[in-house]
Amino acid sequence: MAVAPVKSQRGSACICRSRPERPSSAMHAMNTMPTHSIKTNRRAGVPSAGAAQKSSPVAIAHSRNAPAVSRAAPIQRAGREDESTRITGGSRLHASRHCRGWHAMPLLMKGPWGRVCPRTVVWADRTATARCRLTTVGTLGRAFGRQTGCAPGNGGRQCVPHHSRVPMQRSSFSLSNTLLCAAAAVCAALVTTNAQAFDGIVEKQVFTLPAYTTVNGQAIKGVRIGYETYGRLNAARDNVILINHFITGTSHAAGRYAASDAAPGYWDTIIGAGLPIDTDRFFVIATDALSNPNRASATVISTGPASIDAATGKPYGPRFPVLAARDTVEVQKALLDSLGIRTLYAVAGASAGAWMSVEWASAYPERVQRLLSIVGPGVDSPAYAIAKMSSWGAAVKLDPNWANGDYHGKAEPLAGMTQAMRLVTLDALSFAWADKAFGQKWADPGKNPGEAAANQFAVDATLEKIGEARAKGMDANSWLYTLKALQLPSAKPERIKARSLFVGISSDQIFPPLLSKRAVEILKAQGTPAEYVEMNSPNGHADALGATIGQAGPAIAALLAK
Repeated sequence: MAVAPVKSQRGSACICRSRPERPSSAMHAMNTMPTHSIKTNRRAGVPSAGAAQKSSPVAIAHSRNAPAVSRAAPIQRAGREDESTRITGGSRLHASRHCRGWHAMPLLMKGPWGRVCPRTVVWADRTATARCRLTTVGTLGRAFGRQTGCAPGNGGRQCVPHHSRVPMQRSSFSLSNTLLCAAAAVCAALVTTNAQAFDGIVEKQVFTLPAYTTVNGQAIKGVRIGYETYGRLNAARDNVILINHFITGTSHAAGRYAASDAAPGYWDTIIGAGLPIDTDRFFVIATDALSNPNRASATVISTGPASIDAATGKPYGPRFPVLAARDTVEVQKALLDSLGIRTLYAVAGASAGAWMSVEWASAYPERVQRLLSIVGPGVDSPAYAIAKMSSWGAAVKLDPNWANGDYHGKAEPLAGMTQAMRLVTLDALSFAWADKAFGQKWADPGKNPGEAAANQFAVDATLEKIGEARAKGMDANSWLYTLKALQLPSAKPERIKARSLFVGISSDQIFPPLLSKRAVEILKAQGTPAEYVEMNSPNGHADALGATIGQAGPAIAALLAK
């Protein structure tokens, strides 16, 4: 495999593995249901006609080496597609992916410009090592809901936001250099693998329910969620893996929306041909949850309090019905039903996504064959976790601009959301992370925190800037509704029959490993097959969304092989 060095501003090389060319492949077959905006991805799939009673599969072939697209059947639509939800992908540009593996994990920094940080990820018999010297700056990254990547910049490589790839200028380590602190805090060693990640151009699709009644009995009209797919739906429609995203995440689990995107989806390191979630075997569906807080993102489609109430022409705000975790499950089930999918080979998710996956396994034990819970709370809702969700929303409610949720059209509660995101970020990391990245460094070398109350430590200044950057992309009410939904689970462990794998991380301060271990004990006691695997990392909860997930790769592959 070729190695492409890229010179940094200081003369060191960013050593990144280029991606090998893949054999020709084609897009998956997608049902043409009236309630969907139909798009395609790069995979090949031709489910047999009539495999589902309510669907008409469309076979769409797309060769990697040939531009021609052949259609085995015309695409039928009941109405005009909502162009406002289209996310078109550009042509594939292989070179743009050769430095794809940035993960929002911290490095042990050596001065303001970082250090060469080698790292190895092992999956079964696949081992790869890569290294990269951080020379520029970035924001928090995909582990916290804002996509980042290793993208070309002026004189080197940069960690940059997925939707705002702006060249950064090198400068001193100070509070005024907002994102330099963030680079020290959250960018990580570049990791690639010999196995291929999903390298397709994916497109967001939209599912709409004309009406939906929540589990609490309240009606909502025109419920919509976004979703994307990877791999091929087989003729029997029984090779489906459903992915639930983390609390500030989205449905973008793998691939890119355009070849020019700085980074792929957050689990691109385990979703792809030959990877633990093998897209040569499985048809993977990832959806946005209801009330997804990332309302500023053009790639997020999710009905919630920021949505327009057709009766008033204004955002619902606090008048939107309270949602429970089960509500997202029910809308996902309606999506699967519309695609003719009656069983799930597996349901998987990390953090809040693990919570949702447990809900699925409990609500529909006859449908879910396997459960993959990564850094989740187990199979119940600990009181501490309920309090944790409340603490993440408290600052928003204290912001006068929140106005009890009636802030639309006015100044938004940005200060409250900034503090909320600051706290979420800190909780998702660890003591070891903070010590290695910052120690006792001052935010400004000339301003001793011991000499004035306003003078800050570097760790505080960094978290403040990260919180502010993340808050600007989020809707406060949607965030509060998301937290409330996670406080209202309905899962009953005794209903779970799926073969289960619970994965913890040694330094997790949000959902410590003991919660996953307890879940395995509960399930085993009732005769449900369950296993526990622990990833070893000093960097905290969020590392499960970075390169460390590779440690669980063999266990995930084993679960899906059974």
